[in-house]
Amino acid sequence: MLLIAASAAEREVGLRTPFAMMPRTDLLVLTDPDPTLRDLVERQVEVFDEPGEALRHTKREQVVLNQLAGGISVAEIAETLSVAVETVKNQFGSLYRKLGVSDRASAVATARRRGLL
Repeated sequence: MLLIAASAAEREVGLRTPFAMMPRTDLLVLTDPDPTLRDLVERQVEVFDEPGEALRHTKREQVVLNQLAGGISVAEIAETLSVAVETVKNQFGSLYRKLGVSDRASAVATARRRGLL
């Protein structure tokens, strides 16, 4: 039932990674009898560079990623989050490493492709 509900949610709201943290091999076993669910799993894998490779980032990094995508300056992000500019720069660096990119535009594009934004 959970798989069917997740599949319905995926179609209804465009959720791209309903099973992102579950190993692909486990998902394929669970969805084997149902071609619709198997298709869902196959589409989910495309979000990541490697099957099952999800970005492991903190809640704060997600907040920073959302701000980064908004195009506001590092200083504005720091002020909004009540942290030092260096803290935001460090969080950017951490996100860039985790996303495998070296600049803001690539970070946003990669995050969108992976369904993180």
